[in-house]
Amino acid sequence: MKRLAFGSAAIIALNMAGSALAADMPVKAPVLKAPPPVMAYSWAGCYVGGTLGAVRGRSSFTWTGITESAVAFATSAATALPAAANARLSDTGVTGGGEIGCNFQSGSFVYGVEGDWEYTGLSANRTATSLGLGNGGNPAIVPGAITESWRSSWLATMRGRAGFAADRLYFYGTGGLALANVRYFDQNCFGVLAAVPGCNTATSSNTRAGWVAGGGIEWAVSGNWSLKGEYLFADLGKTTNTSLYVATAGGGNPFPQAFITHNHHLTESILRAGLNYKF
Repeated sequence: MKRLAFGSAAIIALNMAGSALAADMPVKAPVLKAPPPVMAYSWAGCYVGGTLGAVRGRSSFTWTGITESAVAFATSAATALPAAANARLSDTGVTGGGEIGCNFQSGSFVYGVEGDWEYTGLSANRTATSLGLGNGGNPAIVPGAITESWRSSWLATMRGRAGFAADRLYFYGTGGLALANVRYFDQNCFGVLAAVPGCNTATSSNTRAGWVAGGGIEWAVSGNWSLKGEYLFADLGKTTNTSLYVATAGGGNPFPQAFITHNHHLTESILRAGLNYKF
């Protein structure tokens, strides 16, 4: 009986000693995992979209190459006609269209290409009368009835884009080729007071090539959708047309050297917003 009691006491003592040793052992701290890093928005990829904004077009009209002689224009016509005809004609309207492009990204540097086409619907015209007999000018010449106009219905551009991204904001510059269909009309007519009534008339309608440059900011608003605001300036270059005086009644031309050179220079400024979807 004594042996049993002694054994039980020993077992209890060993258990108590083990518990005390376990209580004195250090506890390992739990390992806390870092949250996954937030990935910056990637601008790489191709996209399509639409644009809407305002456009202003401005074209200069300058008449030169006017000769004064017995087989051309009368004295002082080389001064009187340009004084009335030289002008700048402007028009402002709403523009809208579509665009497509691709971006590439290296770090925060984003670059790519973009092409667009948009309706502009610009046109402007004016009439004027040159000074001459009866209206304060040289009485040796008849006043000329001048009509001038230009029209451009659409603008297309093919541009490079490059800039820097701050996550979902992209600041960029852009530039490249601009194309537009441009029509010009110039006319000067001498009426019944002239010795031989007739007109100089010049028209042209063709696709002009020039350059375009600008910049903007684009914001990736949600998912693959982005909004942008952009300014572009397009220079469609210079167009030169030549007209020869033709008698209203027809027949032979008594003024075979009565030429006028009509010079034009068209520029367009565009401020627009765009909505793009990236694939």
